[in-house]
Amino acid sequence: MRFACPQAPIIGGGVLHSKAASSSPRSQSLGLRTHHDSRRARVTAQARDRSEHDSDVPQISEDWRAFRAHLVAEETHNTPTMDGRWAHELAAPEKGCLLVARRFDMGAFNHSVVLLLEHGDTIGTRGLILNHPLPVGMLKDNHPEGKVPEVACYVGGPVEMRTVTLMHDRRIPGATEIVQGVYYGGNTAELAELSPEQKWKRTRMFLGTSCWAPHQLSAELHDAPAWYILAASKDVIFGKGNGMDLYDEDYTRSFWEDIIRISNVDFPEGKC
Repeated sequence: MRFACPQAPIIGGGVLHSKAASSSPRSQSLGLRTHHDSRRARVTAQARDRSEHDSDVPQISEDWRAFRAHLVAEETHNTPTMDGRWAHELAAPEKGCLLVARRFDMGAFNHSVVLLLEHGDTIGTRGLILNHPLPVGMLKDNHPEGKVPEVACYVGGPVEMRTVTLMHDRRIPGATEIVQGVYYGGNTAELAELSPEQKWKRTRMFLGTSCWAPHQLSAELHDAPAWYILAASKDVIFGKGNGMDLYDEDYTRSFWEDIIRISNVDFPEGKC
């Protein structure tokens, strides 16, 4: 299959020039400048420490991120949703976090929610846009029988458009864990045994990726911040793709709005 590649914008796809970012201390380039951020950093450290030493809380050994979310909820009074989904702000990016667009001049990244597969100041950053589904007409045109595939398909980003990444919730041989219960790659033949409903709920296929050069994301977070940085539960990451509702006209925006509401960050100001 061949798909048109959106022009890579400056945000997350090219070189972002910033004198302020290049001359700022590293702590500023990561956005660690406020008392609010330092408190979140302390909560993260506290969660990791307690997850290692407090044997009375069994869920910590299963996912220390969930325990950190519990501590943040206690501090901010931002409780999880009725179905247990949660998201909260982070002071700095980490593998498995979400970058949520907070400006409306980001081109192909408007209303985007990007899951980070890897991140480091020296290696750069790579991720997948979770809420840009491929148009259903394009999927039917490229299917041998003119049908919609059994797996939800997305544009993962404007880079490496020939690259296909399969995200799923199965610990299969060769898979890479992103966060607890979320993986990509591996021996995907084992996923063929899933029912169609399970494939829609817990399997995602992405064409292309979103990439940042070393230190580029730090600059985007420092100068007129382009992204909210959020930790999120597995169910938030997999979103609402349960059939054809994935291809609703407003899916991209509603996915973005849903995560902002759950995390309780401020809605961006300006024209959508």
